[in-house]
Amino acid sequence: MSISFNKPLICPVLIGRQFELTALHELIDQAGHIQKQVVLMSGEAGIGKSRLAAEAKSYASEQGFLLLQSTCFPIDASSPYAPLLDLLESPQVKEQLATYSATSNLSRSELALLHLDMLSPSSDASSPPLNAEQEKRRLFVTLTRFFTGLTATQPVLLALEDIHWSDETSLEFLHYLVRHCANQPLMILATYRSDEVQSGLRRWLAQLDRERLNQEIILQPLTRDQIEAMLQAIFEQDPSTPDSVRLAPGTLLETLTTLTEGNPFFVEEILK
Repeated sequence: MSISFNKPLICPVLIGRQFELTALHELIDQAGHIQKQVVLMSGEAGIGKSRLAAEAKSYASEQGFLLLQSTCFPIDASSPYAPLLDLLESPQVKEQLATYSATSNLSRSELALLHLDMLSPSSDASSPPLNAEQEKRRLFVTLTRFFTGLTATQPVLLALEDIHWSDETSLEFLHYLVRHCANQPLMILATYRSDEVQSGLRRWLAQLDRERLNQEIILQPLTRDQIEAMLQAIFEQDPSTPDSVRLAPGTLLETLTTLTEGNPFFVEEILK
């Protein structure tokens, strides 16, 4: 008896995003020359945001950027600073944070707020207690100094995926960081689902628009020709594709175009 495994099927090349990829390369190059950049990438689920972001991150690394990345999840909407914690707890950033904490005046309240156990809290018993808003603002200043401080040795790409699930406090910090990273080689690349924009994210996007702090790349569905290019790339990659599929590309193409409406993830899932 044979066993059939439901293996993942992924197109080996990026299809239909050359214009967007070229734009991202140009923005990364500009950010590397101390021109602040905030790039938003939006589109429906499965449209290819993560795939395009991966290409951008790879290019940035090749250009000498320090890559800092985090991903938001549904539970993060009710967890303050969740994407920042994910980022700050990476081994690479932990090491730099430990060094930074030795020369900074982080308060115990700041450390308790973020649960950053890797840092050594400074003694500030003589300092008057701060209210919640003051603590948050001091934390924003400290984190901003940390992120911009990293740019002293190399440009930085801060990549945040699925921010439609981010908590509002993290979005508030990102707005603060964007406004205070002028003249720093720091680029923020954030992705979100345009069909899942909640009130907090909507306000954040409006703030960036009003202050002209961002540029946005909106991913559109693939065309029929682009879906055909996907099929060709996938069939060339996988020699085990049944002859019945190979011999009826026209019928398959029309079916996929109708069923998926140009969503590349759905194309791969239906083929699988």
